[in-house]
Amino acid sequence: MSNFQCPQCGMVNIDCGKEGYKTPKELGYEKALEEIDGVIKNLKKQDILTFPDFPLQENYKVIMKQCNRGYIDILDIISKARKDTHVK
Repeated sequence: MSNFQCPQCGMVNIDCGKEGYKTPKELGYEKALEEIDGVIKNLKKQDILTFPDFPLQENYKVIMKQCNRGYIDILDIISKARKDTHVK
């Protein structure tokens, strides 16, 4: 946690009781959560493609690749958020 100055009252504190003020770190994480929500909603809309002519094991590989793409996107968003909000 870090101290910040409230733009409304000028108090330097972690929490001065004013609602709606967030640190840059909190705003960064909030943005990342919104992006992750978008990825999940996009995944829910997608159809999982399978191929009747493929053996079962090959279809499993195709399904895993489709699901892993969303998982990788989420991990990229988390990684970016951690870098952007890292306090030095």
